[in-house]
Amino acid sequence: LDCGWLLQEITVVVRRPDLHPLPLDEHLSETPNFTELYQHALLHPALVPKLYPDLPEAEQLRILNVMLLAGFAVPVLAAHHGAFLIPALLPVTFNAAKPLPKTQHRVLLAVHSPDALPQDDCITATYLSQHCRQPVGLFARLVAKLAQLSQLSQDTTEPRLSQHTAVIHLGNIAVVLAKNRELGCIELRFQSNDGRGLVGQ
Repeated sequence: LDCGWLLQEITVVVRRPDLHPLPLDEHLSETPNFTELYQHALLHPALVPKLYPDLPEAEQLRILNVMLLAGFAVPVLAAHHGAFLIPALLPVTFNAAKPLPKTQHRVLLAVHSPDALPQDDCITATYLSQHCRQPVGLFARLVAKLAQLSQLSQDTTEPRLSQHTAVIHLGNIAVVLAKNRELGCIELRFQSNDGRGLVGQ
């Protein structure tokens, strides 16, 4: 396994064309799938052969599989015909002009060793900050899964996604996800428009 070669090929996808252009950009930059990738962080399978025209299909699939295993790509959004979310290409932050939904309920998702639990089973902010760390790719996978579920709901509101925060609508419920680096966990805040179905979700 040539790791150097794989990383070089992965950067054909995971890059900023304005800072790191490639010759193929000239032919692809006006196509919808290229725009989706670098404006909305969605990699459509049909674009892969065009990004790697000199590689056989088996090598293209190998690169994509490595990206999936390493968290560079996450399957998401059935409505986008099997597209993959590329977390590194998401914007760092949201447009501040559009405020986040007001939320009434807050949950902290933390990964930790059960051996480190305090004897009284009381989880404090100090405990979280000292013992919890976010596994690489967990936030992106959680966002991808909720985005998939949003496609099954009746709500047509488009998800708002960034590298550190996401707003996803599940029917009548708005879910705000955010990385809480201070506590080493993922924060989920819920807003239910009519108060129903929150417990079920």
